[in-house]
Order: sequence, then structure tokens, then C-alpha cells
Amino acid sequence: MHVLRKKFVVLLIVILGVCLYTGVGFAKDTSLIELSASEQSDKYFEEVKYYSTGDVQTVIIKGSVKNKDDGIAVYDIELDLTNKTYTSTRAKGAELQSVIESLAMEKDFKLNSTMNTYSIGVTVLTVDPVNEPLCETGQMLFWSSDGTYSYFDKRKKFAWAANPTRFNTHWFVEEDEWGGLRIIDLGRTVLSSNYASYYNFDFGLPNSRTDVYHKITIEGYRTGDYEIYTTYDASGEASFLLRFKVIEW
Repeated sequence: MHVLRKKFVVLLIVILGVCLYTGVGFAKDTSLIELSASEQSDKYFEEVKYYSTGDVQTVIIKGSVKNKDDGIAVYDIELDLTNKTYTSTRAKGAELQSVIESLAMEKDFKLNSTMNTYSIGVTVLTVDPVNEPLCETGQMLFWSSDGTYSYFDKRKKFAWAANPTRFNTHWFVEEDEWGGLRIIDLGRTVLSSNYASYYNFDFGLPNSRTDVYHKITIEGYRTGDYEIYTTYDASGEASFLLRFKVIEW
């Protein structure tokens, strides 16, 4: 039931939104394709990989940045499988504002600490071909560091489904669960994950089911840097029309 997979690594209170669209329909079974950035890309990621099995498409994206000033960045990513490239385009102006206003996530989850305290919020948002929000999963993690070790402070998650959408389709939350929470890397990293799944019976043909699954994993380092791995899967009726965004806040 799971379809598109994506991995990410990004950082602190920057909002990084990524909308992934392959630009192609479902391909026949393929081996792993490693994609490189086109000259038109606004952002280069460490890794972008693609493969498909039947009606299942998998995309893995990994990237990293260091701590930076507050900011908002939303990237559309389009894959060119023929030329084995991807193009990342940064959204600006009205397009950027539209993404921010559509989010169900809370942006004021605060925490005070006597140590160095870090926070990261991540959202996976599924949209239709005209950017109508359909379902959204989020996590926010707070952790602290004394310079040697990392300490878990608190975390929060949410799952949201549009019911109805502006086009009178109806999405439902099927599960909304926490995954792992542990200290790894000899005490230097806090790891937290959550996942949610959604379904719909009127996105394409009547009474035909469409499924979407999101997973978010955050690793918070003692330095305040972090890694984010996000998974997006979609399957069923007209699932190839869906797109998704990963937003960091």
C-alpha cells in the first residue's frame, strides 16, 4: 500500500518545503536510478534516487544544511528520468505564502531551558494536481545539549485530513502514531519518529480507494544540527496524480 518514499536532511527553524513531482506516469519496474542536479536547480541535495515496482514509485531525497538564520524555503522538485536529473525550484511570493497559509501545523510550540535548546518542526503535506491540501502529518521536537550529550525535552505530533476539500472530495485519518524515541550515538543524538496514514473513496472513480502514508524521523545532534528523514507513500485510485511537500519550520 505504500508508494513514494523520500528522505530528507535539513535544519533549524528554516521552513524547507519540498513538493515532489516526477513529471511522468508510473513506470515499469526499474533498477535504482541516481539523479544529479540540473544546472537550473536552486538547491543541490546530497542524494536523489528513484525506483519503481509496478504501481509503486519510490523517491529518496537526502540533504543537509548547517544552522542558519530564521527563514522560509519551499522547493518544487521535478525529476527527469530520461536524463537522470532533477530540478529544484525555490518558491517565492504568492506561491510561498500559499503553502504557509495552507498548513495545519502549530508554529508556536515553545520551550525554555537552562542549556542550549534546539527545535525543529517537520510537516509532510499531500496535495492534488492543483495544490489543494489533502492530508498533513507533522512533528516538532525539542532537545537540549550540554555540549557533550543531547537530552530529549519534549515532542508533539499531529495528523490532519481535508474533509471535504474545496472540490468536495473526502479524506480520513486512518492512523496517527508515535514511532521510536531514544538516545543514540553514545548519548550524542536524540531520535524521534511518528507516522500517519490516510484514505479516500472519491478522489478518482466513485468507491475506489486511495491511500497515503507519511513518516517523519528526526535526529537531533548535540551541536544543534539535525537530520530529517521523511517518507511519502501513495497507492490506489489515481494516486499517481498526487504530489507532496516537505516543510521544515
